[in-house]
Amino acid sequence: MRFSMNFCLMVTVALLSGCLYTFHPAYDPADVVSDPQVAGSWLEVKEGDLQWTFEVVDEKTYRVTAREKDEESRPFTGQLFKLGKDTFLDMFPQEREGENFFQDQVVAFHTVYRLCRNGDDLKLQALDPDWGNKMLEEKKIDVEFLQVDDHIKIISSSQTKNRELLLTYADEAFTGKVDIDFKRVKKE
Repeated sequence: MRFSMNFCLMVTVALLSGCLYTFHPAYDPADVVSDPQVAGSWLEVKEGDLQWTFEVVDEKTYRVTAREKDEESRPFTGQLFKLGKDTFLDMFPQEREGENFFQDQVVAFHTVYRLCRNGDDLKLQALDPDWGNKMLEEKKIDVEFLQVDDHIKIISSSQTKNRELLLTYADEAFTGKVDIDFKRVKKE
């Protein structure tokens, strides 16, 4: 029960913060890129409580974990992909042993951030929630979505439509309003 409550809380908090959530990826396999310099641990600059770790699984896949202080973390499969001039991070929850009952009760979805890396600085930009809500309410973007409540929307469009959305609106959608800045954790 602890897992399902924590996971639901994590989903609610993340969705309210403006992350882009989709049932289908927003990239084609040819869009996937590698950046070996992303591998390692990154500490959030503002509070210093959040640490993300990228472990290389293969040439273009990472195991991504996010941990806040001593809290339990959930592993994600991460892939970097490039659309136009922008690099994005797609994360999808990994299965964990012993969670068969809960896995059947939770729907997994992709989380997308725009990723900017400059040396030992890493920035993850989430979708501007005001932009997303306005565009959906005014029907200015052609995507299907699941309305969970007043704040939570999960895009249910096809992979092709999700990709087109990012190609067309990345500069408008990822405004920097919801950024997480990280510094590389140096090995001692």
